[in-house]
Amino acid sequence: METADTNARAQHEPAVDRSWYERILKVVGNWIQLFALVVLACESILGILAWKTGGTAQMLLVIGMILVLLSLIAVAAAIVIGGPRAAESDSRNDSDTPRTTDDFLRRHTDCVSTFRSAQKTFLQVLLNRFELHRLQDGAGTRLIVRIDENDLAIWSGEGKRVLNRWVFPRAQEEVINLQRKLECFLLEGQGDDWNVEAKDVRFRFASGGTLPILHIGDHAYYCLFYREIRPIGWNIANGSCDTREELLQPRLAMKRELSEELIIIDPTREKGHRYVFDDYHDAAEFTISHELIHRLFPELTFDSLSRHPVKVTPEPGPDEVSVTIGRNKAKWTHDCFLNINATDLGIEIDQIVTIEVDPTARLLDGELADSVVSASKGDTRLVNAPVGLFSVEKMNESLRSRVNLFVPDILFHSARQYGNVEAPLNEGSLDTVTGEFAKSKWVDFDRDEQVHYRDIQDRGLEYDLCPVTRSIITRFISTNLGK
Repeated sequence: METADTNARAQHEPAVDRSWYERILKVVGNWIQLFALVVLACESILGILAWKTGGTAQMLLVIGMILVLLSLIAVAAAIVIGGPRAAESDSRNDSDTPRTTDDFLRRHTDCVSTFRSAQKTFLQVLLNRFELHRLQDGAGTRLIVRIDENDLAIWSGEGKRVLNRWVFPRAQEEVINLQRKLECFLLEGQGDDWNVEAKDVRFRFASGGTLPILHIGDHAYYCLFYREIRPIGWNIANGSCDTREELLQPRLAMKRELSEELIIIDPTREKGHRYVFDDYHDAAEFTISHELIHRLFPELTFDSLSRHPVKVTPEPGPDEVSVTIGRNKAKWTHDCFLNINATDLGIEIDQIVTIEVDPTARLLDGELADSVVSASKGDTRLVNAPVGLFSVEKMNESLRSRVNLFVPDILFHSARQYGNVEAPLNEGSLDTVTGEFAKSKWVDFDRDEQVHYRDIQDRGLEYDLCPVTRSIITRFISTNLGK
């Protein structure tokens, strides 16, 4: 879940260039110096004429003295205007211009600091070095991360935007090259060992995510959440690590994000019940989310629903991750799915789990959104994104066919169900639900986001899979785990 502060956002808009007047003064000073040289040349000519002509010598001498005085004034003005001030301006411009990514980031102390000091939510360390090793089975990858207390870290959505604002305009070629190499290594299984060293790119470590597979009767469905901001499309339940413990053990973040985002209730049961994953639904951080659900959907009587513990079964993943902070012992996460995306500057550790769900259950997105607008009002909102269920068999076949339009078989929004096993959802109904959802969020969009959303719609890509989603399902299939 991303948070943003209005003041921080304003402070990090591109700086206004205030040195234009100094450049004008420098140009004026140069012209005055040129004028002084012309005056001196005229003095020399007048001196020669005064020497050769006796009758007008006195008049020429007076004119010459006036020109000498003008040249002295011009030289003095040039020194005052064009000299020290221009030098001061050049010196200041040189010192104010960051030369490296880290230099730029260190100037944004309200959202970037050393890892030692960054003890807040949305905690991500900025890495330019890590190791990738091919596991013996040939299908999996080992990620080795070493974190130093002095490494830079961010703790908010604004920190992510600051990083993007610096890297993408300056390191586009490096981003493209890294992305190509990462896809070859992770998705195509090329190469054995790679010590990644980036020059200007910084990878955010780490996020944790979960792709739920819901078993409803005889059918299996991928459960995905619709995302109306970049990257637009169907996403898994994911988000940034919040603590050092989650950085060391990303499985904690995976479980937290699943429990926060995927709310399953069944009001048709006697007295009704809500599904609980490993007691996470009763954690203190979900109290606000549950209060908002009860306020927005009073007909669900959410606060009176009984707890229904449900088994969450992790699917074995091909990868493993080792994380070390300082000189402490490394912590390992096994049986996971590694996602590294240079185009998003992100390193994410994911899992796939299966959950048995009754056909009468309803799904709801419980993620909290502290947008720029809502944060400025001291308001906290529910994201309430549409939740789609996609037939595992059909989705796998669509990915093999390389399509980019994915319509869920069943859709839930605001705890309402659209489509069912016998009558799957159609694209028209999907357009209606997602369109209303996106427009409800436009109050929080800046103009660039609105233009981008319309552009994605015009290109017919609004129902594509987010990069992380496509990657994890593709690897799930390719490693024979999803067959």
